[in-house]
Amino acid sequence: MRNYIRQNRIAILSVLAVAAYCFMVVSSFSGGWDSFRLGYQMGLQEPVSVEEQVEAVPGSTRHVNLRPERGYLDFPSDVLNFKDNSMLKARTRLIYVALPQDFDRPREVVVLDFLHGVLMFGFFIILIVLPVKFTRLVMSVKKEVIFHRKNINRTRVIGVLLILVYLFTVLSSNINFRINQILFSIPDYSISKSYTGATLLVAGIAVLIMAEILSKGLDMKSEQELTI
Repeated sequence: MRNYIRQNRIAILSVLAVAAYCFMVVSSFSGGWDSFRLGYQMGLQEPVSVEEQVEAVPGSTRHVNLRPERGYLDFPSDVLNFKDNSMLKARTRLIYVALPQDFDRPREVVVLDFLHGVLMFGFFIILIVLPVKFTRLVMSVKKEVIFHRKNINRTRVIGVLLILVYLFTVLSSNINFRINQILFSIPDYSISKSYTGATLLVAGIAVLIMAEILSKGLDMKSEQELTI
């Protein structure tokens, strides 16, 4: 009975972990989904000339984080309220910019875009490896094989990969910030970095701590078996 309850508990926790992982992946791509849809829809258009094609279809889109130059108490923009035709003060934190196809990117931007592409490739590899390691770990635990060197190594790999995802996210944010600084200058606004939460960093460190606890438990188990 206890084994049945334990296995069901592991199954429920595994489902929750998979759901949380899927949410993390979807959240990671949600920021670029609008840009993807915009590029796809614009690509379906059929301009009648090369000039119209250059004007109609953007070469790429970028999201730019902004903050008021005079601080967060400032509302530098004006918005027309159609309800009563009044002008309201406002500010924006994020804009999407469509760059034309003939846009000439500075050399530094080309290099930074290449580095960002390398980061994204590594990010995709981690997204593939993580669920594989996690699935093998869960299957081993369900078989009640817990204090085993392979499980400890898998746990360590998962912890390191979570920290790498966090570092890749931070580097990606900094690269995008630098590119936006080079390309744009918005009146009354300054370019800002996108917010990067530390949840993955904390989770990675917690998993590494758990791996060390398992390793210590395995050593104690081995010592007890030798003593007996």
